[in-house]
Amino acid sequence: MIATREEMERKIYDFVNNYIEEQKMNPSIREIAAAVGYKNVSGVFPYIKRMEQNGKLFVNGRRGISTVQQRSQVVSVPIVGSIACGVPMFAEENVEDYIPILRNKLGRGEFFALHAHGDSMVDVGIDDGDLVFVRKQETAEDGDIVVALVDDEATLKRYYRDEKNNQVVLRPANKKYEDMIFRDVIIQGIAVKVLKDL
Repeated sequence: MIATREEMERKIYDFVNNYIEEQKMNPSIREIAAAVGYKNVSGVFPYIKRMEQNGKLFVNGRRGISTVQQRSQVVSVPIVGSIACGVPMFAEENVEDYIPILRNKLGRGEFFALHAHGDSMVDVGIDDGDLVFVRKQETAEDGDIVVALVDDEATLKRYYRDEKNNQVVLRPANKKYEDMIFRDVIIQGIAVKVLKDL
């Protein structure tokens, strides 16, 4: 039996709601299509478009579909370029895109996201290509994973303060790399979450 337009919209709405609650992220259009019985995304586009026009769905990019119910719980985090996990690399403050994520997955504060490059933080689960969510702040505690700015170059490392020698130690999480030692660094934020592609 073919579902009516109202039934299909209800299926889509319920799937998006349940997916966000269970997966803590937004579904892709492909996942929505598969869930409601379509083999390709073109089948659900008219429904999603109509639901967006009627204010039932909010659409912001490929993985930015949320319902009215979930909208207040979702925040769009700007992706502002890449950051080195090996040697420091300049972090371009240009917004490449926005990624939606549930507010309760990040906590309080203002956030940005960066793509990690290199392998110096693999021992804490940050691999090349991962998306790292960072809470903006200018201070850090020993052991925090920070985005540190040194001579206009940014890097992602564990932060330690060497009070005895009045130095800052940026420590990689990979034994094949050595500590980076500086007189001072500018803290841009603290890493709070990593998103991986599987």
